[in-house]
Amino acid sequence: MTRTLTAALLALPLLTHSLFAAPTVSFESALNSIRSQVKQTRKKQIEAKDATQASRINSLGHDLGRYRWDLRDVKRKISDISRRAKQLANDRNRDQNRQDPMLRNDIRRALWDMRDLNRDLDRASLTLRQILQTAKKSPESVSPANRVASDAGWLESDAGWMESDARWLRSDLRRAGFTFEGWDIEREVQDIVREVKDIDRNSRALQAKVR
Repeated sequence: MTRTLTAALLALPLLTHSLFAAPTVSFESALNSIRSQVKQTRKKQIEAKDATQASRINSLGHDLGRYRWDLRDVKRKISDISRRAKQLANDRNRDQNRQDPMLRNDIRRALWDMRDLNRDLDRASLTLRQILQTAKKSPESVSPANRVASDAGWLESDAGWMESDARWLRSDLRRAGFTFEGWDIEREVQDIVREVKDIDRNSRALQAKVR
């Protein structure tokens, strides 16, 4: 009897440990599982944000590429109007009644195109500022940001040449009798140049921020 009681007392600590050990192991396992799930969820959230950021930058890059062609089309129209205005002014030296019946309409259409381009560039500039404000370092965004910076650089270069052409155009139009139209074109071109410079500056800031 004494021997049995002694054996039971000796076994009691082992039994107590076994009763509490299982819940302890189970709690630690559950905690590790929760931590793993939180970590995976956080990783997916970061990946989703990176993908969204890269998509917005890529979309902006497509827009700037299209606006570059629009700007070149406007520049071509400025050159054409300048050529015709010079010709008209020279012809009027010989015949005061000489006219280019379509010139005024073409000037008006060119102004409409410039205003449309200005609105597009203004929206692009706003979008770029919004992206830049919240942009984070992201390998996925590096390539789209490089494209945006490249397109913005070409836009600024083309806009600079167009600004020079517009100054000469104002003089040509004045000689041909279209003084006010020349001023209107020069103002629109100056607005385009300002927008493009803002886009170029902010695109380079974005390029540095996502690296």
